[in-house]
Amino acid sequence: MTPPELLDEVHALIAARRQEGVVALAEQVSPAEWADVIPQLSDHELAALVHWLPDDDLAAVLSDLAPSAAADILRTLGRAQAADVLEAMPPDDATDVVAALP
Repeated sequence: MTPPELLDEVHALIAARRQEGVVALAEQVSPAEWADVIPQLSDHELAALVHWLPDDDLAAVLSDLAPSAAADILRTLGRAQAADVLEAMPPDDATDVVAALP
C-alpha cells in the first residue's frame, strides 16, 4: 500500500468509526509507515488512531517518531495506558520520549 493509499484508508476508517478496521490495518502496516502517516492526520483522527491501536503497536509507532512528537502523543493517554506503552517500547526510545515530556 502506498503512503497516499494508506492515508486515504486511515481517513476512511476513522470517518466511518471502524476501530476493527484500524486494528486489522495495524497488522499489515509497519511502524515506519504509521510514522509517515501520523503527521498528516487531524487532531481528531490522531486521537482516534492512538486510542484504537493496540498498545504494542502504538509503542512501536512511537519508537519511530521523533521523541518530541511521541511525547505529545503520550500526553494524550491516560496514566495507565501511557505506562503500558512506555513499558512496551525499547528502553532507549522510552527514555528519550520521557526526556521530551515537559
